[in-house]
Amino acid sequence: MFCMELSLLTSRVSLCLLLAIVTHVNSQLAGSVSRCTNEGQEVKIPGITDDPCISCFCLNGEVQCEKKKCANLDGCHAVLFDGPNRKCCDVCKGCRLNGISHDSGKTWLDKRDRCTSYSCRAGVITKSKVQCHVPCANPIQRKRQCCPSCKGCYFDGVERKNGQKFTLATDPCVQCKCRKGSVTCMKRACPVLNCPDEVIYQPKGECCPRCKGMRKIFDFAGACYFAKRVYTDGFSFVPKPTTRCTCSKGTVVCEKATCPPLDCPLDERKQQGNCQVCEPKRDCIYQDKTHKHRSSWQSNMCTHCSCKDGVTYCQRERCSNSLWCPSGYKLKFMPGACCPKCVEQDAVCTVFGDPHYRSFDGKMYNFQGTCKYLLTQDCHNKDFTIKVKNGVRLSSGFAWTQMVVILMGDIRVSLRQNLVVKINRKRTQLPYSVPGKFSIRRDGHSVTFRADIGLKVVWDGDSFLEVTASSKYKNRLCGLCGNYNGLETDDLIGRDQKTYYKGEEFGNSWRIGSKKACQKEPKMKNIESICDKDFQAKVRANRECSVLYSRAFSACRQKVDVQPYVTSCVTDMCDCPNGRQCACESIQAYAHECKRAGYDVKWEKVSNCKAPEKTCPKGAVHSLCSPACPRTCSDAKKGGECSKKCVPGCVCKGGLVLHNNRCITPEKCPKK
Repeated sequence: MFCMELSLLTSRVSLCLLLAIVTHVNSQLAGSVSRCTNEGQEVKIPGITDDPCISCFCLNGEVQCEKKKCANLDGCHAVLFDGPNRKCCDVCKGCRLNGISHDSGKTWLDKRDRCTSYSCRAGVITKSKVQCHVPCANPIQRKRQCCPSCKGCYFDGVERKNGQKFTLATDPCVQCKCRKGSVTCMKRACPVLNCPDEVIYQPKGECCPRCKGMRKIFDFAGACYFAKRVYTDGFSFVPKPTTRCTCSKGTVVCEKATCPPLDCPLDERKQQGNCQVCEPKRDCIYQDKTHKHRSSWQSNMCTHCSCKDGVTYCQRERCSNSLWCPSGYKLKFMPGACCPKCVEQDAVCTVFGDPHYRSFDGKMYNFQGTCKYLLTQDCHNKDFTIKVKNGVRLSSGFAWTQMVVILMGDIRVSLRQNLVVKINRKRTQLPYSVPGKFSIRRDGHSVTFRADIGLKVVWDGDSFLEVTASSKYKNRLCGLCGNYNGLETDDLIGRDQKTYYKGEEFGNSWRIGSKKACQKEPKMKNIESICDKDFQAKVRANRECSVLYSRAFSACRQKVDVQPYVTSCVTDMCDCPNGRQCACESIQAYAHECKRAGYDVKWEKVSNCKAPEKTCPKGAVHSLCSPACPRTCSDAKKGGECSKKCVPGCVCKGGLVLHNNRCITPEKCPKK
């Protein structure tokens, strides 16, 4: 006994013939695959191949069957009862012209006249002239092409891709195509429909109407079926005013007029004969200038105008007086815009004092390391790397930033003490720039490095450092300045991806180079206990740092939290040697933060801090708190400390003494 196992696929049915003895076991059917030996030959199977749409063949020793999928004929009102494939699928009646058969739905151009188009639809051939749409002033006419082309594929304000097809916004019947860098647009006539008027409908957004439903007909030998009527061969008729048809050996051949393309909206058209045309509209004259109908322009940055049939309409844009930006954003006037918009601020990392760090996301912490460290880096694309070298400062409890190195590709920029700048290890005079890459210039008493990639570094030649990164680097940075993701809480993630809770442990994880490059670690002290034990130190710290609570900073304090900077200031002053000034960098850092918030405070005028006035000699560094009586050859052997208050100025390094504005060893001092 034979049984069949049927497997349904997306486009065809595959049947496997099973040879079996039917046994009822638990109401299930058991069997086996039917084998065959005549490879490739058709196999007839009673009850299966009786269906004209199913055919079976011997493939790989097994019998396999296929079922042909029939086309969807919805909308065809000339489905043949007795077509050439009548034993399987119904077909929509095709066409025949000049002895050549064409399937329903086919369109083509005349080989001798590329401006004549044909289409076959349900036994009706529509012949029409192609109408061209030329959206440019200087079109290009190519051989064997009906419509001229316009150079460039920028159409209706959109750049089109090669091979892309699209329609004219005001006329969906105009088909355009971008080909080899140019646009060609043409309009063909809609096919004559072989159905009565009552079943014709217009799909929304489409060019041509369609027929609803379907109808089966017999193929009349030599006669033509058209919209419920049968016409004899050679008979001519006019179904529409713009269409003339003739029955030609079973095919209805119609010639149809095509209306020209329209580039105006529906409300600006009028009927003229059998076609619609665009109504002429008046231009506008505004401020002695002529503007075309439907054109628009800006009379100024905040006023937009448009022309409609000779009348100018202008509207002024109103800005919101209550426009407010959230934290991390600022109001910015964009080019050509009337009102400001909220844009994300660039991130700023600040290093100052003994040293204190404020990360890109606003995290404040202290770190006393005296080695080389990775300050910040683009850890995704490696656009830039910034390293710092720290060293011991004025006392055994102080460290400071001594040098900054910026790496971009094959460029190395070193910002050193006393505003010395080196590029690829060679000293450079400022200003200096490489067009398209970066520039370095002196801004008063600091050096500013700007890179076109969105990076800015400000260095005061002493120990104050400020790095600004463009918002495009958000979630891409790492190092002592944090990860710049907008969250302060996760900024102490070390190189090993561990989260640290102390600045010392976090900072050490970003050490680079060998330990040989490190200076002797400063002796860590409990700063609070120093001030508690030394009443005079506490008074001095509070006095110098009280500038941050002065009237000059009052407006800024309402927006920028001052407490972290006061804490940093007191920390530096508690361990500051007598006669020296250690509060200036915390005051300067807070003043910079105020300026970014929109409050420009002249901090030098309200503090005991003064900016340097001149460049220090070779061998010396500038300090905001240098001895009021520096060591010279005359007192080289005396030793002792200066009793006067410190002042901004130059300090000779490494035991050198000042002589004739130069730092020399005491042994080279002239003998008296």
